[in-house]
Amino acid sequence: MKVWFSPAELVDLALPGLPQTKRGINIHAETQGWKLATSEAGVALARRRVGPGGGLEYHFSLLPERAQVAIAAAALKVQERPAEPVTFEPAPDDLRDADIVRRDARIAVIAAADAHAKKARLARYASDPLFAKLYNGGRADVEPWIVASVKSVSPRNLKRWRSALKKEGPQALAGKFRQRSTSVLERAEGGRVKTYIAALLTKNTYLTADHVRDLVADEFKDAITTAGTFRLPSLRTFERFIAGWQAENEQLFMFMTDPDRWKSTVRHCGSNMYAHIGRLNQLWEIDASPADVLCTDGRRNLYVVIDIWSRRMFGLITKTPCTDASLSLVRRAIIEWGVPEVLRTDNGSDFTSHQFKRAVASLGIEQDLCPPHSPERKASVERNIGTIQRGCMRLLPGFIGHDVKDRKQIEARKTFAARLGESDKDAFCVELSAQELQDRLDRWLATKYAHRAHSGLGGVSPFERAGSWAQPLRAIDNLRALDLLLAPAAGADGMRTATKRGIKFDNTRFIAPEILAGQSVFVRCDPEDMGRIFCFESEVGRFICEGIAPERLGIDPAAAHAEARHRQRKFVKEQTAEIRREARRIKPHDMIDGVLRTAAARSEGVIAFPQRSQPHSTPSLEEAAAARAEAQHPEFTDEDREAHERRVAEIEASADAANVVQLEETPRQRFARAKQLEVALGEGDDVDPQEVLWLGGYQQTPEYRAQSTMLEDFGPDWLKVPK
Repeated sequence: MKVWFSPAELVDLALPGLPQTKRGINIHAETQGWKLATSEAGVALARRRVGPGGGLEYHFSLLPERAQVAIAAAALKVQERPAEPVTFEPAPDDLRDADIVRRDARIAVIAAADAHAKKARLARYASDPLFAKLYNGGRADVEPWIVASVKSVSPRNLKRWRSALKKEGPQALAGKFRQRSTSVLERAEGGRVKTYIAALLTKNTYLTADHVRDLVADEFKDAITTAGTFRLPSLRTFERFIAGWQAENEQLFMFMTDPDRWKSTVRHCGSNMYAHIGRLNQLWEIDASPADVLCTDGRRNLYVVIDIWSRRMFGLITKTPCTDASLSLVRRAIIEWGVPEVLRTDNGSDFTSHQFKRAVASLGIEQDLCPPHSPERKASVERNIGTIQRGCMRLLPGFIGHDVKDRKQIEARKTFAARLGESDKDAFCVELSAQELQDRLDRWLATKYAHRAHSGLGGVSPFERAGSWAQPLRAIDNLRALDLLLAPAAGADGMRTATKRGIKFDNTRFIAPEILAGQSVFVRCDPEDMGRIFCFESEVGRFICEGIAPERLGIDPAAAHAEARHRQRKFVKEQTAEIRREARRIKPHDMIDGVLRTAAARSEGVIAFPQRSQPHSTPSLEEAAAARAEAQHPEFTDEDREAHERRVAEIEASADAANVVQLEETPRQRFARAKQLEVALGEGDDVDPQEVLWLGGYQQTPEYRAQSTMLEDFGPDWLKVPK
């Protein structure tokens, strides 16, 4: 039988379930991942075509089941032409895969029986009994899948199948040759009774036929008592109808009553969700589950982490699922395997806590959180937890079974009277402690699982697969730093605010002299010493200092506080030395001068746009304007002017010089006089020696320096002293 087909050959065969064009076949192969598919032994299922035209050809096992059945049935034909031509028509939409296989298997059996009659040169009535004996004895030359579908044949079967094939076509051989139910419950009330019964069964799966009959009688009592409608059938009719409906709608019934089972067994899934994984430590998956073994100190939980590319695993036995336990397992795997690129987890509280997220982020690991209620997104670790439970836990004393059914079977090994009052420890032969269980698990993973051939790895073991990787891996040499990053933080978010008495955590005051009161820091606990903490600027920030709790370390608190005060003073002086030097350089007047210079530079060249205005006047304003005009422009005559001049001369002649008092110079006037003296000296003019001495002393005064600064700011016009 031919097992390799090119896209063109698949188009020529016109197989059911496949596109009918070459381009459609290529697109279908691309979306289904045929090019990268491999068998369980790791052999590629796509290869380069050797014949004319080149391209790829694909193995028979990649085709849909309906197409495989058609090819196998066609290959079953003998070289001679059958007595009646056999054709395989596309299946209608309402046929299930099992019906299609049954139809094609019966057609193939008919073809084989007709070929046997022709080869033996016998009539059908004489050949069919002989063929039936050969077929039922396993000596007929037919494919195994045909025998799996058609367990046995008889001459009567062959005759009935030939008749149905001739009269009704190939689809008539798909059924089980039973008449479709025409129960009154299916037809009653236009199908409403059938729908109501289905709703009852999905609402409560524990209802019996008697319960359903009573509920139908109550719901449709008006239709039952009204003339011309249906009569309530017998209890046996209800039993047959319920059994038939559940068998006919098995998957739909499972979807409505057991959605998790439907999701794991029926719902469509991709062919290979890990096709993109191509290197060691590219993706890890981690999860937890209760261990199926009782320990002397109670039932424990099992944490498992797996590297997807190599399928190697580590397990950890813990008392309860918690963040510390998950990080402990991650730490062990990192030390042995290196640092992963991505860590896939579910939405459990042990994986979504601040502590876990901080730890993986600090290590440069990307966390991939699966959506809620989707265990199929981390299928590998889920499946391998089952591998550990079935492969290792079953061998250990204290095994309690994988579910309630297994547990009851183990308990049933003794009679009820023998186990009455017996504890679980005696009933399940509990002997191992948690540490002994951990030791057995480690040995099983290292010796049994790691060296067992894995079908998903092409027949090699996880140990061999991991050893075949030749590229360098990310590794952490400083294990103390790793322990610190995985150490729990103080509280929920790790942030603490210091006071003058230190940092309070876990009802203890920790002394950290380099942290000032009011400063918020990120605190990690020392995993090996309860008396120490480590303070950082932020979650991923710079390390500041180490804090200690004197009482927990056995140190004299008074001496510790004295040393802390000394270190704090030294720290503050070091941090403020440069600031204090700069502050001494700044003079008091530098601040206002700097502000004024900045304001002047900012407003230079800015002119206010004139606004529109209109005259405004009142009687009072008009009188005041008239008085002002008269005062500014008096009408003097020549006689008035002569009289004014005579009066001024008289006043000047009679003035007493002793009554004149000279006013004290202002700083601005003194500075203007000093500048005039400097100009005169610079030009070589004769200057009074006393004035020169005064100028030399004045130039050393703060007033002179201040006035010089203002002269620089406002320009020469500022020297014009108002009279």
